[in-house]
Amino acid sequence: MIDRTSLHAVLWIIVFPCAATVSQAQTLATTDVEHAESLLPASAAVLALNEDPQVHWGADARSLWYRREMAAGHEYVRILLPTGERQPLFNHRRLADGLAKASASSITPTGLPLDENTFDPGAGTVEATVENVRFRCAWEKGVCEAVQPNILPETASRSPDKRFDLARDGFNLRLDDLSTGRSIALTKDGVADRYYGANVFLERDDSLGLPHKLPAAWSPDSRWAATFRLNVQGVGRTSILRTSAREEDPRPRTHSFRFPMLGDPIQPMAELVLVDVQRGTARVVESEPWPLPGGAPFGEDSRSSLGWWSAVGARLTWLQ
Repeated sequence: MIDRTSLHAVLWIIVFPCAATVSQAQTLATTDVEHAESLLPASAAVLALNEDPQVHWGADARSLWYRREMAAGHEYVRILLPTGERQPLFNHRRLADGLAKASASSITPTGLPLDENTFDPGAGTVEATVENVRFRCAWEKGVCEAVQPNILPETASRSPDKRFDLARDGFNLRLDDLSTGRSIALTKDGVADRYYGANVFLERDDSLGLPHKLPAAWSPDSRWAATFRLNVQGVGRTSILRTSAREEDPRPRTHSFRFPMLGDPIQPMAELVLVDVQRGTARVVESEPWPLPGGAPFGEDSRSSLGWWSAVGARLTWLQ
């Protein structure tokens, strides 16, 4: 016969090892997850810095500057070629303080959100975006001012001179002149299965309310822009299930869109489109269409774009 005290002791002996086993399993699982996360690209990137530095020449070709990555952020460095002297491109602390004051945000000297395409070492200016607001900064004075009209729309592609936006208007192309506020309809024949300036994910992104960046390659003088028209007629469809955490709309919804699968006989076909900014026209170049199952041939980052212009903007080269 076992009394109440003895029974309690027996139960404790039985339960305690179980609790220890569960706790140990949870610890191991957490450790495994943390180890796996440490191997993701975002975590591993800090182990190999400055793998692909983008070097920019000074106006006099006697100096160059680049962005140097560090474990705790980045900095901008100038190299004086005759002497090999290395120095900061500007006063990072002064610029960070000026941008923080103008944007009412916390900005650190090693975390400056600068747009490298807007650097003008001759004028000592650069642009930055903080909380979706565009600022132009004079780095010698450490003074920044908002330039609200120059905020880049999420879906448009802006010209190098910051004057024009090439935008998608439904299934067509539109050119916006930011200096005059005038808009020009470049195309009118775009339809749901043959549209301009978007890849095969357009239907999905529109269905989900996601921004779809217009892919384009601009000539350096902002005279020309290259994009494409995509023919998705006959391409098979696929579906995704979207769940919502909103109390007013808790039901999952199915979204269907055209998307090619491996082995499909019909693939999306792209055609090159050339935009003449000066004349306000766009034309499909007479060439053989090419399969484009995903992605886009053009992009604002020249390192990943498959199309680029010559230095004087007279020749376009693209891979297909």
